[in-house]
Amino acid sequence: MGCCSSSPYKICCSRNNQETIRLMTFGLDGAGKTSFVKYILKDSSSDIVPTIGFSSVDLKNFQKFNVQVYDTGGGKNIRDIWINYFPFIHGLVLVIDSADTKRIDQVKEILESVVSNRRIQGKPLLVLINKQDVEGAMDENALVTAINLNSIVNKYKIPTRVESCSLINRWSNRFANNPLLDRGYQWLLGYIQSNWADLSKRVEIETSEQIKLEKEVMRKRIEKFRHQSILDDQKNRENQIKENLAATEAQELILENVETSDEADDDEGTINGETGETEIIEEKVIVQRRISINEPKERTILIFGSLDQLDRIVEEDVNNKEADQETVNNQSIIQKENKRPKSSSYGERRNSNTKLTISRNKIAPL
Repeated sequence: MGCCSSSPYKICCSRNNQETIRLMTFGLDGAGKTSFVKYILKDSSSDIVPTIGFSSVDLKNFQKFNVQVYDTGGGKNIRDIWINYFPFIHGLVLVIDSADTKRIDQVKEILESVVSNRRIQGKPLLVLINKQDVEGAMDENALVTAINLNSIVNKYKIPTRVESCSLINRWSNRFANNPLLDRGYQWLLGYIQSNWADLSKRVEIETSEQIKLEKEVMRKRIEKFRHQSILDDQKNRENQIKENLAATEAQELILENVETSDEADDDEGTINGETGETEIIEEKVIVQRRISINEPKERTILIFGSLDQLDRIVEEDVNNKEADQETVNNQSIIQKENKRPKSSSYGERRNSNTKLTISRNKIAPL
């Protein structure tokens, strides 16, 4: 059937040194646009499928011209791309399903939306009223009146010819003989040939304008993408800085008004029956900072304070290591007898069967 491209001007090339007439089909989905193209090609009617987007098809030569047609889809989501092909074409073919009477108003809408475009005004239009053999189809006069064809084409100075046809015989499902369609198609090509000087010059100018426009649109899209990328990078860096600050603040525990910690419960501020500043600070830190459990029955606790306070805590821990072990053993026996631990003071909790690990390199000094 030809080739497809997202940009029409990339496919507007001749097969040889001959000049090329370019046409475009348009109409609602299911009207018979692709059937028209296949009919001109004398192709089979058995493999016709709805057109998605558009296809570019090389038709048979007309005298000294190559002939190329843009066969466009007619779905609602596809009609918006029709305007992209207006600068490159010399003529149009509107195909209407005369049996689809419920959508005649839509035909009128798309007709006026197309021919009112400044890049279409003055270009020839062939209107094919298809499926005349279907029961209930509107005849030519009724349909022309329903879509207000005469008024619209005269308003925008569109040379127009209307032909009735039945592209595919509904009984044999094959292409029918359509002499009226043939004459209409020859009229369209003949009109373009007769006005080739003006039409070709106009198409050349409009094609150049469209190419510049598409390049400018592409340039703006690239600039917008780059600008958005810069903004995204900047936002990511700001978020990273905020996350780093939040992580740093979470790791820093500043003990203020240490003297007020003695207002806690007596057993919360007592270590082995003794009370002191270091013990109060240590107990307060342990109460406030509960770090993740690394392994069963082993907990790592980060202690935050001054280095002098830390040294006293670590020194006391080393000196009491053997006593702690004995206390742990005694506590284990008590726990077995009582079936559950009854630790309330710091000394009892530290000497329970939960191992407390104090890491010197994890200290964040004040």
